[in-house]
Parts: sequence; structure tokens; C-alpha cells
Amino acid sequence: EKPFKTLLDETMNALDLDYFVGFPNKENDTNPWGHINSKGTLTALGPDHEYKLPAYMSSAGDIAMNSQDYARFLQLHLQGLLGKDNFLEAEVYQELHFGLNNYAYGWGNISKNGHQISYHDGSAGTYYCHVVVFPHKEIAVAIMANTATKDAVNAIYTLQKSISDNPENVTE
Repeated sequence: EKPFKTLLDETMNALDLDYFVGFPNKENDTNPWGHINSKGTLTALGPDHEYKLPAYMSSAGDIAMNSQDYARFLQLHLQGLLGKDNFLEAEVYQELHFGLNNYAYGWGNISKNGHQISYHDGSAGTYYCHVVVFPHKEIAVAIMANTATKDAVNAIYTLQKSISDNPENVTE
């Protein structure tokens, strides 16, 4: 048995993905700063702010990654869902995303017009990441924000719908 942090390091190193446990601006203050709504004002949380997830929640919501590496991570999932083995066997990606109805192993899933779609939302209240994977369209959409206010989340879902309804407009 290995501790979570050891398994995380081994996996991320094998995938050549840069990551950080904690708020991105705690690694480097030029990284994005998270924001909260404090008495009606959007307030940035600096690197020295005491806000922190409890240790038992770290694996579920405290892993930060730059957008390029996160895109590479999602490409592995998309390729796996398209039947291509990579870091994991394709069957494992199917199980992770669709192994259980409605919510599998970290991924929600639905069937729409006969097509399986998986999604994941992550937030600790200061950042927000929304991902939708459309294997039948061969696209995965990730939208990140440095706040999780109601307005920001609504905007994220509006953008995601626009992208998923018009995948031909998606470019690198």
C-alpha cells in the first residue's frame, strides 16, 4: 500500500503532467487566484489566505493543473472512451465514466439521443472546473474559472452548451 500523495506523484510523473496540491497561487503567485463572494464583493484569496480544504478532501478537490496539461489528461480519457488503450486500457475508461448509471467513478453520465455523455464538475468554492466528454463527437470540453459564484457557474454552463451544440466551431 502507498499513500495517496505517492500514488499521485507516480501517476502524474508517468503522464508527464505538472500539478500542484492546493490553490494554484500558493505554488506561484503569478498563477490564477481564486475568488469568493464576500458580502456582495468578489474578493481574491491571496496565497497566504488560510482557506484550505481538509486533508481528507484533498484528493477530491485540491489538485490544480495548468490548462494545457489538463487538456492532455482529458485527451487520454477521450481516446480511451474511443477504444484506444493508453495509460489505462480502454475498458478502464469506460468503467470510470459509464460503469454505473448516472454517476460512475468521479464522472456523472447521461444518455442523450442514444449517445453516452460524461461530465465532471469540480470546485472548492473559489475556482470552478466543468468538463463534458462527448465520445460520439470526439470532443471533450473543459471550462475553468477562478470563481464559483452562481453567475460564473451559469456562464460556464451557457458556454458549454454553446460549444456542445456547435462542435464544428471548436478549434485548438
